[in-house]
Amino acid sequence: MAAMMKAVAALTRQFELPPAAKSSALREQRWRGLRIGNLGLLVAHDSGGELLEEARIYPLPSTPAWCRGLINLRGQLIPAFDLHECFNLTRLRPLRQWWLILGKDADALAIAIDALPQSLLVHEAAIIRPEAIPDDLRAYVGQAYRVAEELWLEFRHRDFFLSLAGSRAIN
Repeated sequence: MAAMMKAVAALTRQFELPPAAKSSALREQRWRGLRIGNLGLLVAHDSGGELLEEARIYPLPSTPAWCRGLINLRGQLIPAFDLHECFNLTRLRPLRQWWLILGKDADALAIAIDALPQSLLVHEAAIIRPEAIPDDLRAYVGQAYRVAEELWLEFRHRDFFLSLAGSRAIN
C-alpha cells in the first residue's frame, strides 16, 4: 500500500519545466554563390540554376558588349548577359566558360560565371558593411556577408535585369 501511495503522490505532484534556454541560434539562409570576376554574388537558392558549358550564343546586332546575344535552350531563346563587361570586372580565366540560367520560362536569362556555383549557408551575424561595391551595382545589392573570410553580396538580379530591359545601355 505504501508503494501505491508513492505512485499516487508522484502523479499528483506539479511538474515544473526547467527555464527555457535562451535561443542563441541566429537566422541563417541558403544562397547560391556565383563568382563573377573578383565579385562574389549571392542569388536565392531557388532561383533556377541550370548550368551550360560552352553554350552557342547568337549575337544580336547593335547591342552593348554586355548583351552577348541569345542562347537556344531546348527551343526557348534566352538572353545572355556578361556582367564582366557590364561592371568592368577582370575575368578569372576559367578553363571553361559556364553560363548559368537564372529564372525560368519567360523570365529566364543566362549570365557568364567564372566558377561553378556554390551552395552557401549564410548566418545573420555575418552581415557587414562593404565599401568597395561598383557604383552601377550598388542599387541592386541587398546585404553583404562575410563567409569564410570572403565578401559575398546579395544580388537582386531580377531588379537589375529589369532595369537593363528598361535602359538602352549601361556605362
